[in-house]
Amino acid sequence: RPGLWLVRAAASAVGSIAAVIAFTALPMAEAFVLIFLLPIFVTILSVLVLKEQVGWRRWSAVVAGFIGVLVVLRPGFRVLGIGHLAATVCGLSGAVSMIALRLSGAHEKRVTLYGAGVIGSMLVAGMMMLARFRWPDPAQWGLLLGYGLLAALGSVLLMLATQKAPANHVAPTQYSQMLWAVLFGYVLFHDPLDWPMAIGIAIILGAGLFTFVREEQVTRWWKRVRIV
Repeated sequence: RPGLWLVRAAASAVGSIAAVIAFTALPMAEAFVLIFLLPIFVTILSVLVLKEQVGWRRWSAVVAGFIGVLVVLRPGFRVLGIGHLAATVCGLSGAVSMIALRLSGAHEKRVTLYGAGVIGSMLVAGMMMLARFRWPDPAQWGLLLGYGLLAALGSVLLMLATQKAPANHVAPTQYSQMLWAVLFGYVLFHDPLDWPMAIGIAIILGAGLFTFVREEQVTRWWKRVRIV
């Protein structure tokens, strides 16, 4: 299914570029909270694309998630920028990639499904950097090496976790990223965190976790599609 492979590759490229924009333009917690709309986007796309039946509980989680976004962003009371759009696009791209995975998982090899995301991001980002390419200095090489090693370690540990534990146990633990984002943003970058943002983050995390639980009970798609 080359069409779905290309969809995953394109979604990965768009998501990677959007993530870079989001994390360079927004405080860490604010970027994460919008990216974590991904499971809510998956629910909506599963209805539109996969024609799945979604009950009132999951629709309630979708509504709650968007209410949480409004609480965090407070449109009309603060200035919204390209970073907010990029973070939302990143979450949506991840959801598109996951829907493509559902559609193609039974027909493609695991290495092909994984390679689509890697190759798509490398090709698109590589072409975009050529116009203004310059070699990184030693400090930047160190940061790039650290980022690459940590990303690789995270991927390996996540794959190991999915081998050792049910997916519905693994997925919710990834929401701890939000807590680390708040902590690192405050300690390293002195990012502010007010009460409305904290309440909005709690609403979005609750909606996302509930969506993951309901996905396991209703679709069990990750048991049908064994990536690892």
